[in-house]
Amino acid sequence: MLRCNAWLPTFTSTGALLDPPNFLISFNRYVRDTFPKITPLIWEDHLRTMSAEQIVNCNLPSLVEPVVWNYHPNVAEYISHETWTVYSQVFKNIWIASAFKGATAPDSILPNISGFQLIINLFQFIINIFNL
Repeated sequence: MLRCNAWLPTFTSTGALLDPPNFLISFNRYVRDTFPKITPLIWEDHLRTMSAEQIVNCNLPSLVEPVVWNYHPNVAEYISHETWTVYSQVFKNIWIASAFKGATAPDSILPNISGFQLIINLFQFIINIFNL
């Protein structure tokens, strides 16, 4: 049986991942080999600094599908056109998600539910995705 701590990534003192491609490859290869009908989804922020060539050389397109996400309703302002270009060149499918648990900022503890702001942000997020 797989023990979770055997697959935990190593972090630097600043909280950055040490060698994220090796962790992503090892863990997702295990998932694909063990459950061949399942395609793991990964938060794409781990890939943002990688070139198309690096992503392909790591064999990530055959192992995972990226989920592009952001806290801000204007995705184009925070995720570059270059990032979208790289992902579209190497991945067959790209998923898009709004912020986890309705957060409106990285340091949100509780969602802001006043005035249906969460719903407005979600619709603005979707509109901006189609305008990219």
